[in-house]
Amino acid sequence: MTQFLAELGQPEARNIAWSSERYRTTFLSDSPESDTWEDRLALTWAVQIEIDSDADPEDAGTHAPGPHGSHAYDATFEDEDEDWERIRERVLVIAGTAYGPRVDLAPLVLAEGVLSVDTSIFEGMVALDLGLLEFPDDVPLIDGVLARCREQGLRTNWKEPDW
Repeated sequence: MTQFLAELGQPEARNIAWSSERYRTTFLSDSPESDTWEDRLALTWAVQIEIDSDADPEDAGTHAPGPHGSHAYDATFEDEDEDWERIRERVLVIAGTAYGPRVDLAPLVLAEGVLSVDTSIFEGMVALDLGLLEFPDDVPLIDGVLARCREQGLRTNWKEPDW
């Protein structure tokens, strides 16, 4: 985490606590038009870091929508127990435009499969939590939510035009 903080522009910050959560999302996929769900739904980890710095995030380090890659290496990492080929994964549909207009939540919360909506992800964006889904059986549910987002003019992948 120390290396990760340095790469985010906070080399002097001391790591107090951190956590990570694994999920899948179309927003961070490099192949959003792929025929295979594994390519369309990027395996991603959300990392939260609590630090001792009181710097305003707007003024310090990288404060832009991700993905934020890191070349940090964790010498303590062991993946023997990690199930990389899960058929049940949490899915988040991230949609909107960074620094764009506030997203109208009304049509999105009514979409089949949306369990909750998080508007704190980034200004002008939302994260729609679809919970744990079965793959490939639940891919049509995800496609339905993506279609509802696109009907609202929301971007659902970082590579879409005008980002």
